Amino acid sequence: MLGMDDLSEPLFKTNVVSYLKRTILIAVCLAILAVPFAIAQENDDDDPLLVRVDGKIGYIDRSGKIVIEPQFEQANEFKYGLAPVSVGNKWGFIDRRGEFAIDPIFDWIYWTGFNEGICPAGINGKKGGIDINGKFVIEPKYEMALKFADGLMPVQLTKAEGDYFEKWIYVDAKGQQSIDKEFFHAGSFVEGRTFVSVGFDEWALIDKSGKEVTKRHFDSNDPWNVFAEGLTAVKVKKKWGYIDRSGKFIIKPRFDNADNFSEGLAVVTVGCYDGYIDKSGKFVIPPRFETAGKFSGGLAAVAPEGDIPWSHKFEIKGKSYAMCGAGLGSNAPQGYIDKTGRMVIEPKFGRGFPFSNGIAMVSFDEPPDVLLAIGKRGYIDRTGNYIWQPTK
Repeated sequence: MLGMDDLSEPLFKTNVVSYLKRTILIAVCLAILAVPFAIAQENDDDDPLLVRVDGKIGYIDRSGKIVIEPQFEQANEFKYGLAPVSVGNKWGFIDRRGEFAIDPIFDWIYWTGFNEGICPAGINGKKGGIDINGKFVIEPKYEMALKFADGLMPVQLTKAEGDYFEKWIYVDAKGQQSIDKEFFHAGSFVEGRTFVSVGFDEWALIDKSGKEVTKRHFDSNDPWNVFAEGLTAVKVKKKWGYIDRSGKFIIKPRFDNADNFSEGLAVVTVGCYDGYIDKSGKFVIPPRFETAGKFSGGLAAVAPEGDIPWSHKFEIKGKSYAMCGAGLGSNAPQGYIDKTGRMVIEPKFGRGFPFSNGIAMVSFDEPPDVLLAIGKRGYIDRTGNYIWQPTK
């Protein structure tokens, strides 16, 4: 286990957590039709919860009663009262009664679903954006389309003959190009800011006019939320820190990996272990977990350091080094801690997901080194008791 005195020691982190999270997972999520059991977002208290029974997907209420019979091959969580489901390799949206609100005519639906009234969708091999009536408001003529946010959608242009790099632009709700620039890659806006790729492993922070907010470029950034609670994680020279919307470092780069803030705390990695810092950069919970997730509802899923070999420590000329295990994460069981670091739900799950409205998804039999592996999944309440026993 790493103590606070280890923070200044050089460490070799061969664990592919940081690499795969921010490269392979991005590519996979962009290419996949939809990921069953995607983490719920913008859920109402009465939104049904997704379950899989004998390979078919249906939905339960928050008492554990089935309200939509398992019948779909692929589906995602409800968001804003709608859930994307596939029928015969075509995607549409059902309402809370299980009836189609948008007919299944699409080849592809982006996993985040609707945001600001628009959802990225694809038909005949091309992507655009649909409204809540299922009508394309952004013409399906792009190679890829990402989450519509802050009134803009990043879309990938079709490569012309001789093009080597991807070209991305931003369009508004009517499909009109809103920023007169092309980028190698482009992220969705959050709080009026996003990152765009301007070179190999070189990311610039821009505003909605396309202007670079700061002349400093970054080696990487948090790809999912961009900004959360006014800060975002960025990587410079192999270390992670946090900047504000002006691009100023609020927490200087000194971590081996970092996630964005949630409920005032952020997960950071030191060597092979995760801990939690506050917005001053001070450790509130020291790095002692093999894996750790964001706080939600005052709880966070973690895997304590266990007997399963995860890292190898050695010394060179009196200095301590660590080599972390390969894979997406540890095999150690996960439980839930509160903001003091106290374990309040014992580590007995293969994986724990964030709580939403007092309920969290948990899973078993999902190898950490296999992308998008779907094992047995169930739901627990804040006491750790099941409202739905894990099924597959």
